[in-house]
Amino acid sequence: MLLSGHRDFLSRRAIGVLLAVSVLTNVLLLGKLYSAGLIRSVLIATQAPPVAVASDHIRGNPGAPVTVIVYMDYQCPFCARLNASMLTLLKTANARWIYRDFPLDAHPFAETAAEAAECAGAQGKFWEYSDALFDPLNDITGDSSFTKIGAKLGLDTKALTECVASQRFQRRVAAQQQDGVTRRITGTPTFFVNGKRFDGLIPLEQLKKVLHGT
Repeated sequence: MLLSGHRDFLSRRAIGVLLAVSVLTNVLLLGKLYSAGLIRSVLIATQAPPVAVASDHIRGNPGAPVTVIVYMDYQCPFCARLNASMLTLLKTANARWIYRDFPLDAHPFAETAAEAAECAGAQGKFWEYSDALFDPLNDITGDSSFTKIGAKLGLDTKALTECVASQRFQRRVAAQQQDGVTRRITGTPTFFVNGKRFDGLIPLEQLKKVLHGT
């Protein structure tokens, strides 16, 4: 009886030790995750926001008091929704909209789409082509998709195809993507309104208030 009681005591003690170790491990893990998140938040908060540069594509009033710099991916459905919201709001908001490329690795055609938009920009139709890439009717399934979109917009498709194939704007797209990485952007859309950062899509009415400063 004494031996049995001793075994029960040891079993309970072992279980108690295991539970304590488990709790301690979880506390340390949560602390590590919290610490990493806190460090990231501090680094983001202390980092200077992006600013407009001469090579930017700008839509809206170039001298507007509100500047919206958006990092987007052409295969991101949330980016397509933000694009639609911005098109609506720019009709009334005194703002300028600057597009920055941030193609995600998970999207196989996003980088090429970004380069194709730049090629269209070389023919003076960056924004028209950008809108078309976000249009769900223009499903991006390969290189031929970019030529078809160009044809719909009346572009010189031979020049567009050659431009995309040559990867003429690969470095520009990569530089914008790297700028986003430096800013610790991990998803799209990520945007800045007069320097204030927003991660992810926000409702149209909330975005309207942000742009109108209300």
